[in-house]
Amino acid sequence: MPESALSTTTMPRFDAVPETGLLLSHTPASAVVVAYPDSLDMRTVDDFRCAYRGALHELTASGIEAGDLIVLDLSHTDFVSVDATAALVEAKDLTESHGIDFALVTATRGVYRALDATGTRRQLTCRPTVEAALVYERTEGAFHTADG
Repeated sequence: MPESALSTTTMPRFDAVPETGLLLSHTPASAVVVAYPDSLDMRTVDDFRCAYRGALHELTASGIEAGDLIVLDLSHTDFVSVDATAALVEAKDLTESHGIDFALVTATRGVYRALDATGTRRQLTCRPTVEAALVYERTEGAFHTADG
């Protein structure tokens, strides 16, 4: 997969998932960062749902398993519609149905506001950065984020 323009020092490389708009970065410690760098609105929400389901299927087929962590990184997403917040809860529920922990990076005001306005923020493990989401403590075979 080609290297994306999104790179950070903590995640050496994001790989584009063809035709999905998603970017993946495998990290040490059994965690995968899935980045979605577009607005999440009526125009894109169905594509996001399909892409996330496909990415999760591929990740479970390639070895991510119960007790591992998926971080959905929306730090480059500047807008989430109220309707699209349901898709984020669905992504969490689908991930957790496989026994995989889920955290959401809500670094932008647009994401945070939509989650707050709909009350869905209480249903999600939200962190301000990928680094904060990856801080974990291995307890009883599962990831536990720093404050949740």
